[in-house]
Amino acid sequence: MKAIRSMLLSALGLVSSTSTFASALFRDCGTIETDVSFRALSDHFASHQTEHLECLRLNDREFVFTTQSNFYYCKAAETRKDLRCNVAQPAVRHPNLDLVTDFSGAGKDFALFSAYDLQHGHFGQGYTVVYLVPRSVDVRGFRIVDLEGAGASDQSEGTGECASREDLDGGAEVQDVVKPGEPAFDILEDAGQGVTVRFNQQTIECATGRVIDSSLEFRWTGSRFARQAGSSP
Repeated sequence: MKAIRSMLLSALGLVSSTSTFASALFRDCGTIETDVSFRALSDHFASHQTEHLECLRLNDREFVFTTQSNFYYCKAAETRKDLRCNVAQPAVRHPNLDLVTDFSGAGKDFALFSAYDLQHGHFGQGYTVVYLVPRSVDVRGFRIVDLEGAGASDQSEGTGECASREDLDGGAEVQDVVKPGEPAFDILEDAGQGVTVRFNQQTIECATGRVIDSSLEFRWTGSRFARQAGSSP
């Protein structure tokens, strides 16, 4: 299933051409069964028929894993060894979630995920970054942050083309298309002192056919990813 999703994302042009890697944070959950440091999580999977794709160990009693639709946070109770796992962001959906790359900068490791949804011809895709933080920042020890504005969208089932009004339900207005550039993103390191994620995008103005190339940059400030002034759209 994971290979199929990765192939689809590559076909849509939504991942970098350099996305073959070994993550410093997450591991393929299929490889943890014999790793004693993941024993509590492995035992949880054995007793619960839960989908699991990417796994992150925080410590012997806390873990994060992904499914095809979300991130899950697991923690063992103080008096018990078995884990209790819940959606890490209850109010947020990440359909077709896929780990596309990891990167580092300023002494930290990051994991970049992509998610997309397709409903009634409307396609939307975005990016999320995961990284560890001190417990004083988040008691769970990690953050999951959506990079607002990065990604792709159209009304033509992910083809990256403008829809015609006749094809839209209820006479909806035709919206401009946002599609990935080539490559979809770049990881820019600043002499080992910082890191910026630059998303390369094209906007097609469906009313005129005009194509606008743009980039959207998020720089690690030491505590969060900040969208850089002057980046577009």
